Formats: sequence, C-alpha cells, structure tokens
Amino acid sequence: MIRGGLDIIVGIAEKPSIAKRIAHILANHGDIAVEQSPSKYNRVFRFQQNGNEFAITSVLGHVYRNDFPAKYNKWSRWSK
Repeated sequence: MIRGGLDIIVGIAEKPSIAKRIAHILANHGDIAVEQSPSKYNRVFRFQQNGNEFAITSVLGHVYRNDFPAKYNKWSRWSK
C-alpha cells in the first residue's frame, strides 16, 4: 500500500492483544499512533521504522482459509 509516498507494511495478528504487542516490539517501544478501525474491537497500530510505515491490526474469530477474491490476490502490492 502507498500512503503519502511511503510503503505501508501491513501485519495482521490473530488477537488484538497480540497486534499491540507485535507493534510495540517492532517499533522498539517508540511512538505508536493508535487508530480505531471499523470494528470497535480491532485497533490499528501505526509507526514508522527504517523509512517505512507499519500498520499492525488483528482479526477476531478463527481463520480457516485464505480464499480471497482475485482482485485481492496480488500479494506484492495492494492499493485502495
């Protein structure tokens, strides 16, 4: 994803608490912006590291398979 000229590296954890912990570790316990997502239970943790922007969030429930529609199966680059 591109936002403001930066690459965004997206990470998705299985639980909200794990997303928060991963973000803090990857950010070296530095500044993290916390944003609300469309789900009131899943926040987005954003920070910058080495010239890249990171966005770490989570899912709820159980992921059984990753069968995405064809337009979302381009793993090398995503855009809105």
